[in-house]
Amino acid sequence: MTKFIIFLFLDVLAFSGILISTLPFLINNYGGDIFIITLAFGSFSFFQFFVSPFWGGLSDKFGRKPLLLMNCIAELIANIILALSGTILVIFISRLVAGLFKTNVSVGTAYIADITDEKNRAKGMGMFGVAFGLGFTIGPLVGGLIAGSNFTLDSLHNVAWFACIINLINLLYVFFFLDESLTEKKGYKISYSFEKFRSQINIVTNKNLLPFFF
Repeated sequence: MTKFIIFLFLDVLAFSGILISTLPFLINNYGGDIFIITLAFGSFSFFQFFVSPFWGGLSDKFGRKPLLLMNCIAELIANIILALSGTILVIFISRLVAGLFKTNVSVGTAYIADITDEKNRAKGMGMFGVAFGLGFTIGPLVGGLIAGSNFTLDSLHNVAWFACIINLINLLYVFFFLDESLTEKKGYKISYSFEKFRSQINIVTNKNLLPFFF
């Protein structure tokens, strides 16, 4: 489990933790207001929301490790795009790439379920949350230290480049050290039917949850 927790910590540290503290300032430098900043953050979650079940199902067919490697590669590409960004549109492209191929939650929780028995599963999911929490706690501090107090374009791009370095380290770590957790692969029929997303849409439109969106 320790190997996976290290991967997850580095993943959250690089993408969410470090960038969450500096992305608003980068968008401001390109003339974006609070609405644009909100859209930039929300677009990532929006795309991840719809594709996560698909990637989770695909990991049942091909294994967890290939999907986690895809996650690392996509995150590296997204952060390179962000580091080279010159407009708000390019930032949104970066968020699109990251959101569409982010598998750390859907495949990550399946990985934990694979390597734990019923007795230790709650502990495993707890460690999953610890890795997320540490990434979100340490990341903004690291991002702020790299960006400095002036938040110039160069310093903000340096934050993205630093995140790329962590992404690359994490990619190599997963490739060489993280073991495949799925012992018995299952059949999975790839389908883009709207029915696959009906349950997710029902969650969003549930009247009991709507107050939490405002």
